[in-house]
Amino acid sequence: MFNILALVSVFFIIALIIWGVYYLLYTSRINKAVHDGKIRTKSMIGVPKMTVIIVIILLILISVSSVLSSQEPMTFSRNNYAVIDTDDYQFVGYSSRYSLDDASFAKVYSKDENEGYLRNEYTEGDFNFIVFTSKTAPDDFHPDFICFATYIGKEELVSAMSYGGTFEDIQSKEMMGTSAVVEMTDSRTYMFMGNYDEDQCFKITMGVYNNDGIKAYEKEDNFDVKIEDFALSVGSITIKR
Repeated sequence: MFNILALVSVFFIIALIIWGVYYLLYTSRINKAVHDGKIRTKSMIGVPKMTVIIVIILLILISVSSVLSSQEPMTFSRNNYAVIDTDDYQFVGYSSRYSLDDASFAKVYSKDENEGYLRNEYTEGDFNFIVFTSKTAPDDFHPDFICFATYIGKEELVSAMSYGGTFEDIQSKEMMGTSAVVEMTDSRTYMFMGNYDEDQCFKITMGVYNNDGIKAYEKEDNFDVKIEDFALSVGSITIKR
């Protein structure tokens, strides 16, 4: 958004210069005609009329500038994330207009250390979360966050897992996200990576289910009920800058 007062000042100065130059040309022509004894000369717009024209043009320019300056600049959200199966490094879920499968590029990221990232580890319920957050300014070539979410409970009780990814506005607490039921992998680990806007945080929610829990959820017709309500165990982590 540009400074409207500065722009108005520039328009005013330009209008004043145009008026001054026109006034000098007008008076010069009148004086020359008088000096040459001419009764009539090529007509020019009178100074009062030219003043009105310049003022009208100036007001139009100021009005247009005011409208343009009041419009909010176009912004693009960076909120996006992908979920990757670490058994075969295939995409499980992602936000993209393209059809994606191969996520082998993610193999460069390790649970132990990633250059340029700060590592933290948390455990909640039967889930372990290893979180990496970028130390540098956001860019289009590296994710803002990476998280390895691993189920560390008893595998024999479980037939499926679920994941949920939610972006939350830190100020308004407004949330937007997705969730899905997925198979239990051999590694029992899903990898999350993505980006978030400066005023956002990202919440990951994991759950594990037996067959009874999945069947009960499938029969549920209340859309306000969350799949996690049918889980044997739930773990979550909120990632912030």
